[in-house]
Amino acid sequence: MNKLTQERLKELLHYDPETGVFTSKRTGKQVGYRKDRRKPYLFTKIGRRHIRLHHLAWLYMTGEMPKSQLDHINGDPTDNRWSNLRLASHFTNNWNRGRACTNKTGVKGVWIQGGKYYCKFERKGEKYRYGPFDDLELAELVIMEAREKYHGEYARHE
Repeated sequence: MNKLTQERLKELLHYDPETGVFTSKRTGKQVGYRKDRRKPYLFTKIGRRHIRLHHLAWLYMTGEMPKSQLDHINGDPTDNRWSNLRLASHFTNNWNRGRACTNKTGVKGVWIQGGKYYCKFERKGEKYRYGPFDDLELAELVIMEAREKYHGEYARHE
């Protein structure tokens, strides 16, 4: 298949940047499906290719496929509103991930061991660790301040 262009995309689909919804120009129906139930991104099929809708949103709005990863600012991979998308590196995209489902403290990046609280996060392959702390609130403040300092606009605390 030839490289998909903005012009060809706009012949096939309409994108509403306010809602993030794509509709087929042929059928008038909304497009988007989950290709794999383990992957939460929405896809559509163009030709023989399954393409992520957030990549199509970028192509639709900029005229180019993203040259790096795209980050969903609010952490919802099905929310493809233009205001919710930004370019990201592998590292910055990971910084915006939510709390792990295995987390037992309820605070992202904080764990308890031997009755003490510890914090950790990564930045560009380097691991940062803090603690021990006697109380969860102090550990939470420390990790939040560190993420703000090192992750900037990509810092996500929940």
